[in-house]
Amino acid sequence: MEQDEPSAAVAVVDFSNLCPAPRSDADVYDGLHAIDRVVRQAVKQHWPRVTDLHLRLYGGWLFRNGRATPQWEWALPHLADFHTRRDGLRVEPELAHSSAWRPDTRILGTFRPAREADPGEPARAMQKMVDGLIVADSLRYSLEGKPTVLVSDDDDVLPGLLAATARPTRSMIWLRKRAPGQSCNDQWLTSHSNIEICHAPGWPTW
Repeated sequence: MEQDEPSAAVAVVDFSNLCPAPRSDADVYDGLHAIDRVVRQAVKQHWPRVTDLHLRLYGGWLFRNGRATPQWEWALPHLADFHTRRDGLRVEPELAHSSAWRPDTRILGTFRPAREADPGEPARAMQKMVDGLIVADSLRYSLEGKPTVLVSDDDDVLPGLLAATARPTRSMIWLRKRAPGQSCNDQWLTSHSNIEICHAPGWPTW
């Protein structure tokens, strides 16, 4: 651990990847609780001097017309329950609907209604632009010198993490359900000292 380690860190969380099909506010609450637990544990383990954590939660929050999705409506009232200081770490949660690069720009259409599926396949709704936001914001925070945790089990974030290895940044953690080595491209990250792949043991499956 570096002696000049900042006291604040940020976690960039792909909520829709980790809790892909919540059916009620209870499902969303359980997802938030699990994320809060594993992220707190990772931050305290890797950066014990950090006292404040900005927890940005990304997902399919808005339709193209700007209307909030049910997932947003379920999650928003629960955020206050996680805005707490525990074990020396204060967490400030936020539903991310804009980029850290342009916080004044509310990005619409991160949730798209179900389209006609292939024959024999069920129709399903989908999120859009979320992986791009997560990667871009992770790079922003890391380049600013903030300890950064990227929380997702989706390999779509890999190109952005590879970009982060191209220049010196503050240490980043890729926190996911799979253990290191379980993705076919993990080898390209494990040789770099500024990014660590971390497995959260006991991560629930929703």
